Amino acid sequence: MVYVKSSLTGDEPADVLNYKKEDVCFPHDSTVNQWFTESQFESYRRLGHHVAQITFGAASPDDLQCNDLNSRHAYFRNLQKIWSAFTPEMQLHSAAHSKSYLELLEKILADSQLPGFFEMLFDRTDRPKQWKEKQNGQFDHAVQISFELIEFIFVIYLQLKLVYPENLNHPFAQGWLDIFRSWATIDVIQQAWSKYGPGYAQGFQIFVKKEMGIS
Repeated sequence: MVYVKSSLTGDEPADVLNYKKEDVCFPHDSTVNQWFTESQFESYRRLGHHVAQITFGAASPDDLQCNDLNSRHAYFRNLQKIWSAFTPEMQLHSAAHSKSYLELLEKILADSQLPGFFEMLFDRTDRPKQWKEKQNGQFDHAVQISFELIEFIFVIYLQLKLVYPENLNHPFAQGWLDIFRSWATIDVIQQAWSKYGPGYAQGFQIFVKKEMGIS
C-alpha cells in the first residue's frame, strides 16, 4: 500500500502554483467545502496527477511491466527503495561513509601487494572466493588490509545503529549489507575475522555471523 497526501514542494505545474497564490488553503481545503469552483477542481486534479506521476513513475523503468505478481513485487520494491525516508543516522553519516569507502577502495587498488584483490571485492556471486597470491607475505598483508575493511563495516554498523531492526531493514542499509555479504565470501577477509573478530563487541559479532554468514 502506498499512502499519498496532497502537498506542494515547488516543482508543480505553473498553473497549480499560481492557483496557490489565490487560495491560501490549497491544497488543504476542509472537506466541509463540497462545492469547488472549476479552477479549484482543476487545480486539485492537476496536483493529484503530478504527485502520482512523480511518485509512481520513478519506480517504473521502460522494461518493467506490471503484468504478473513477480513484476508487481519488483515494482513496489523499487518504490520502497526510492521513497523510504533516511533515518537521522543516515542523513548525518552517509557522506562520511561514502568518502571512507572510496578511500579504502583507492588504497587497495593502488597496493602492488594486492593483485586481483580489488576485483574480488566487486564479485557479487555467493560462491567462496580464494585469493591466489599467498606467497612472500602477501597473504598476511591482505589479512591486515581486510581488518581495515572489517573496521569500516563496524563503523557502518555502529553509526547507522543497525542493531535496530527498522534501521537494518531499511533499503539504504541493505545496500551496504549486499556489499558486505559479498566481501564475507573472500578467504582473506574470513581469516581476518577469525583473527580479529573476537575482540569486537558481542552485538557486532552476532551481526557478522547472522547478517554476513561468517562464524
